[in-house]
Amino acid sequence: MVDDQEYEKLKITAYQIIKESKNVDQIKQALAFILPTAHQMDIDETAKVLGFSNNWVSQLRSRFLHGKPLKHASRGGRHHVVMSAEQEIQFVAQFREKYQLNNEIDAKVLKEELEKYLAKKISTSYVYTFIRRHKSLLKANKN
Repeated sequence: MVDDQEYEKLKITAYQIIKESKNVDQIKQALAFILPTAHQMDIDETAKVLGFSNNWVSQLRSRFLHGKPLKHASRGGRHHVVMSAEQEIQFVAQFREKYQLNNEIDAKVLKEELEKYLAKKISTSYVYTFIRRHKSLLKANKN
């Protein structure tokens, strides 16, 4: 449990984070602490304001109280990249030249071509993710 003196220090820290931080995740974590305590909002209201579930707000508050930063604060983007974005676009251009596309993409053919291009096996799920990522480039031209 946090005593009154510690609570006041946390409150000041939270307001400083809200005022000075450029990291949205840190600001939301500070708000998850401040809104219920200083502004008498319940967890449901706080969750609606922050756009999180009640459980996530409780986790944010708990982590703030114990001085722990968010685990996912710096996470984002593609972490297990098979090809760079430029390589993918280059591959799509070559694939379009080789195959006449008519708004239907044969995932099996695409998988085979990707495996040839990369000289290694890839998962089927990667192929479907690739299709979703480059859906507009893989569509047939309407000339």
